[in-house]
Amino acid sequence: MENPGTSRIDEVGALVAERLQVALRERIAGPTAVHLSGGMDSTGLALLADALVAQGRAVGPLLTMSIVYDQLPKLAAECPYVEAGIRGLKAATAHRLNGDELLDFDGFADAPPHDEPYAGLWRIQMDRALLNASAAAGAVSVISGIGGGRAVRRQAGPPGGPAPPGSAIRGLGRSRTLVGGAE
Repeated sequence: MENPGTSRIDEVGALVAERLQVALRERIAGPTAVHLSGGMDSTGLALLADALVAQGRAVGPLLTMSIVYDQLPKLAAECPYVEAGIRGLKAATAHRLNGDELLDFDGFADAPPHDEPYAGLWRIQMDRALLNASAAAGAVSVISGIGGGRAVRRQAGPPGGPAPPGSAIRGLGRSRTLVGGAE
């Protein structure tokens, strides 16, 4: 982002919100899943994407994907943040995935082909669960707050368009494109 020409937080905030809205509108073109973890990045993107769809400024449908916990006390304590984000939705359909069996470092035995080093390998179980649930729900693209709000697209379709139906997950283990700005 170039110098905004101001140091006023309200003006800078408006510029960032405008850029996020443009980026989200470019990526929401048909069935789209948005991760909603209860954290600032994913929840902010999910609520902003939801507002765009609710206002008719982006074409959904929009689905949110959240991993929730019952058995792991420290992680279960985060569920109120997920639920607060879900309560703020107007257009999206919320999906909750049980995370109690999705343990970090459990995916090493059947890890997808990857380059070394692969910094995300430790949490591949959660990524698989979120992506598989997104595909099962019919999403053709996924937006994530991981990495400060990068949009994740599993397999590219035509430039600027959604991925071909059913292809959202096929690329897992073969390719991964992280898009931080305009494509």
